[in-house]
Amino acid sequence: MALPARLTLVYHLPVELHTMAERLRDLLADRSRTGARLVTVAERVTLAETARIRSAVALLGVRLDGVIVNKLLPTLDPPGVAQTDDGHPAIRWYRSRRREQLDVLAELERAMGDTPVVTAQHTGPEPVGLAALGALAYSVDSVTEIGKSTR
Repeated sequence: MALPARLTLVYHLPVELHTMAERLRDLLADRSRTGARLVTVAERVTLAETARIRSAVALLGVRLDGVIVNKLLPTLDPPGVAQTDDGHPAIRWYRSRRREQLDVLAELERAMGDTPVVTAQHTGPEPVGLAALGALAYSVDSVTEIGKSTR
């Protein structure tokens, strides 16, 4: 005697969901096929949070490919040109804020050990949509060049 269709569905659906969850878990734990990139910002408050997330990812068995530090203020002065200071409060604030970010970045690099850390400069608005996210990925070369600093 065959089971009614609804009863068959009630029996097989949890079995299928369990099988799919096991396959997903296996995929995420397969370090040869799956890795993660942690995105953070150069703020003191995020240092401990980033370390906790790194530990949680390791406990889950997921490979951490790298850390991307987002919204790093760009330098005001072109490379090779001496730093200028016109005394304007906004310029002083900007340089002070950038120094703070670079200090946090240095701490983060020490804390991450062998895990590569790359930066993405502050570009203004949040990247929303495929084009903006693609430009961000390109700017940090997060797909193929993780580990090479872009500061």
